[in-house]
Amino acid sequence: MKKIFCLLIFAVIGYNCIPSQGTIYCPHAAFAEKHLCHNCSTAAEAARVSRNRIPQSHVNDVLYIPNMNRIQWIARRYDSGLKSCVARQYVHIVWQCRKFQNADFTCRMLYQGEMCEFEHDSENSGHYFYRQLRCGNQQM
Repeated sequence: MKKIFCLLIFAVIGYNCIPSQGTIYCPHAAFAEKHLCHNCSTAAEAARVSRNRIPQSHVNDVLYIPNMNRIQWIARRYDSGLKSCVARQYVHIVWQCRKFQNADFTCRMLYQGEMCEFEHDSENSGHYFYRQLRCGNQQM
């Protein structure tokens, strides 16, 4: 019955109720929650994002991008079957936050005011591929 309803809607208004199997949605919600911040102009704000992430990690990069809705995402499919989201975007600050034993997160600035390329898994966990981060004059 649901299929007939969708087909009827599609015939009338041209809306496809059945998503294609290969659709990639960017950004992954977990990536956005753990690594993107629109108001992290200080190390303390980046530490707050890192402290609040679940599951918590001892190292966390936070990308301070005030206009996150303007990020131009590119969906990428690898021969291995991995699907990812890639962006080449001006980033105000890239913070690297670390937590040592029972201490709070300490964040240091990796890059400031640079064009950066970053990528994350789009299907499973939204894992941030931090080793692929390229900013400034690094080869992109």
